[in-house]
Amino acid sequence: MKYRIETLSLAAGLLSLTAACGGSEAPTSGPVTVEGYLTQGTECAIIQTTTGATYSVTGNDPAIRSGTTVRLSGRLAEMSFCQQGSGTISATSVTPIELP
Repeated sequence: MKYRIETLSLAAGLLSLTAACGGSEAPTSGPVTVEGYLTQGTECAIIQTTTGATYSVTGNDPAIRSGTTVRLSGRLAEMSFCQQGSGTISATSVTPIELP
């Protein structure tokens, strides 16, 4: 019985983690455009979007710098070494913007 309780506890923890990361509301593949504020994460830049989602950001665009509000377009990466957010956006276009 101990094994079943631990398994259920693990499953509940994974469901909580999925919900905290945006669950099924966050896109999981394909092109994406978001607006938000860039910060430095553990391994990669992080964008906190205006809708509350969080993504890791990769790319060589000089506009990807902490403290900048941007419109960011790219593709959601299938795999990434970044360790934060609902996924990783491989940026193809980064435009500094001002939000109201």
